[in-house]
Amino acid sequence: MSQAPVGGGMSFDPWTLGASVAIGGIQSILGAAGAQAQQAQAEQNYKDALKYQRVSDRFAKWSAKINARVSNTAAKYKYFTDLVAYNQDKAYVGQLRNYEVVKAINQAKVVRETRTSAMTDYVLQAQALSETIREQAAADAVSYYQFMQQGVRARSAVMANETEGVSADRIYRDYDRQLGDMHALQQINQKFRDRQYSREQAGQIAQYISRYNSQQFYTQQPYQDPIKPFAPLPTLVMPQPPSMTGAGPSQAAANLNTASAILGGLNSAVGTYSMLSKYTG
Repeated sequence: MSQAPVGGGMSFDPWTLGASVAIGGIQSILGAAGAQAQQAQAEQNYKDALKYQRVSDRFAKWSAKINARVSNTAAKYKYFTDLVAYNQDKAYVGQLRNYEVVKAINQAKVVRETRTSAMTDYVLQAQALSETIREQAAADAVSYYQFMQQGVRARSAVMANETEGVSADRIYRDYDRQLGDMHALQQINQKFRDRQYSREQAGQIAQYISRYNSQQFYTQQPYQDPIKPFAPLPTLVMPQPPSMTGAGPSQAAANLNTASAILGGLNSAVGTYSMLSKYTG
């Protein structure tokens, strides 16, 4: 059923217009509802993002503190174990040094006994050699004196017998020659004994020096003190980097989306009316 043309040339169908308006209104309502729903969802997402950001910042701070505590505890435990090892090494070095001191003291006793023994033996040997030389010199002196006594007695006997002439002179010369020979032999033997004494004394001195230097004082082995560990530094808590959630959803954009939805509905109504008017005209 059609009505008369409106305006002298265009027909107007109320059913077609109503259907077009209904379709456009429905589309406008759905578009506006969708825009509002998107706006509401965007606002909820923004609120959730803000809450997540605040929670993340708190968790990051808490996690940094916990990590710092764990790191400090581990560092303190390591320092404690290093300190125990340091004290053990220090005690061991002290024991080694005490052992070196004991060895030095024992060796000093050995050196003292060895050198005292060498000196005592040298003094006794030198004294024995000197006594031997003096005994031999005394024996020579006694022999010389006895020989002189014999010569005096012989001369006295010659004088008592009143022996004169060549025989008496020969007897005197014979005793004088024997006395001179004896004195010369004693001097030669004395020189031999002096040289022998010098050689034996040199040998005794060399033996004394060798025995004196056979034992030396012990040189203590140096030991370096262990290095004491350094106390750990506290762990630094680094500040959290700044974070940004961004701006919230714009209400103007929501209004623009709603207006666009309404305009889209109007355009859809006009397009629908134009399409249906072809078939109803």
